[in-house]
Order: sequence, then C-alpha cells, then structure tokens
Amino acid sequence: MQEGVYFFWFSWIFWVLLAFFMPASKINTCMRIWTLLAIAFANLYMNVAEFGISVTFLVLFAGGFMLLSQLPNKIYHLFAALVIMIAYDSILMWEHEVPIWLIVPRPLFFTVCMLALLLVMIDEFRNRLAVIITGVCAAELFYAVMMFSYQIPYTAGSKYFWTDLPP
Repeated sequence: MQEGVYFFWFSWIFWVLLAFFMPASKINTCMRIWTLLAIAFANLYMNVAEFGISVTFLVLFAGGFMLLSQLPNKIYHLFAALVIMIAYDSILMWEHEVPIWLIVPRPLFFTVCMLALLLVMIDEFRNRLAVIITGVCAAELFYAVMMFSYQIPYTAGSKYFWTDLPP
C-alpha cells in the first residue's frame, strides 16, 4: 500500500464536506485553507539540527492548537489531548514488542483505539477534531524526540505517520 494515501483521501473528503456541505463562515474558510495547506505541503520536509520534521505536520499541529485554544474548558480538552498522546505513544512502543499487526491491520488498530478514546471523552465534532489532531501530533513529536535520543533516525510526520492517522 502506498504510504500516506489515507491522508490524501480523507483530507480531500474533509475539504469537500467543508466546501460544499457546511454553511459558509469564517471558521469554515479557515479550516478549508488549513486543509489545503496540509495537502499542499505533504511532500515538504525540513531538518532542524539533524531532526527531520514534515511541514504538513507543523501546519496541522499549529492548527490543532489554534482550534484547541478556541474551545471552552481548555484544561479538560488539553487533558484529553494528553490522554490521546499517551495512548498513541503506548501503542507505538508496544508494537515493537507484540506483533499485533499479524491479526489486525495497523491503520485499523490505531483508528479504532484513538476513536474509541475520543468518543468516550469528547462530545462535539469540533472539539473532537481539535483534541485528536493535537493529541496525535504531540504523540508523534514525542515519539520522534524519544527515537532521536536513542540515535534512531525518525522523521516526525512522515508519510508512514499519515497512514496511521485516524480519519
């Protein structure tokens, strides 16, 4: 399977839903621009002192924090993003020890686990979007820093990451 194909499919579906089926508003326009920027920068990577990071990853992480900052109960939603981050990193570390991928495909396993946690903790779509993007991006960054500390080359926000990102 080509890496990152789910990301492109779901990004375009999300953009079409925003553009044609949602009422026009300032937030809707910002989300459409944000989605198009994420798609446009999908193949751009930058290095910060031997640490590789995707530009799309930075765009989504910044957008997730902007969405999170506009929510009520910021502390609760930040805690929910922290729970998502811990769960995602736990699964990433667990995969090195247990070959669960022989039974369940990796993208399906990540999606089911993250969405189950998200549905239990958050009730509104916009809040869910902010929490899942912030939590998963923070987890990816933490995992990349952890791998970097062990001298294992890992690019934060690589196309392998976009395959596992819950839709």
